Amino acid sequence: PDAQGDLQALLLDRPEGRRLMNRESVDDRTRAVPAYGRARLAREQHDPPSRVPAHEVLKAVLFQRDENDRDIRVAVQTAMGILVPRHLEGGVDRRLRWMLVEDLWRFFELDLGRGDAPIQCHALTAIGRLLGRGATGEHERTVRRLTALLKDRTQANAVHQSAAQTLGIITPNPGAHEWAAIATDELAVYYRRGVDQVARNFSVLALGRIGGAKAGEF
Repeated sequence: PDAQGDLQALLLDRPEGRRLMNRESVDDRTRAVPAYGRARLAREQHDPPSRVPAHEVLKAVLFQRDENDRDIRVAVQTAMGILVPRHLEGGVDRRLRWMLVEDLWRFFELDLGRGDAPIQCHALTAIGRLLGRGATGEHERTVRRLTALLKDRTQANAVHQSAAQTLGIITPNPGAHEWAAIATDELAVYYRRGVDQVARNFSVLALGRIGGAKAGEF
């Protein structure tokens, strides 16, 4: 736990971090690694409120207007996706999980240009790690949003790939939930008609992870 301050200083390129590196600045590639480490250490703490400062600093870096380094933005999204373990359902952790999901959706929906789609789509898989498989209202909303992205042929291939992957992570038994069946139907449609081979492969893998009679038959 005592390393969290040093990791944050490296991530934010603060004077303390520069002294640790014995350099005039902390390079971007090096800054990306402590982003993940900061979240990993906070995740392991038994005190839920201790994860809140980690969320705040990661969020600040992600939405920093002059932060254009791809390694850092991917690392921050990945870090946000692991900050709260799925099995923790206490009030603070539950609220933090929903806040993280909302922040990641907001970053994904920023209009940064098509060239940044492969960076922004890491938000989708981070959301999948936070939610896990389930049948809550948040799961339903997320499954419907991901299914809409998979159906939208104007989206970048990377978005289709991440949407398919994340549907495989969070979609519950389609036999018990009508909205889950919509997702499995669309994954099958994408495999048949989608143009991106990687996204087609991920669609089949997602169907296998979700399971159920229809997926097995397909």
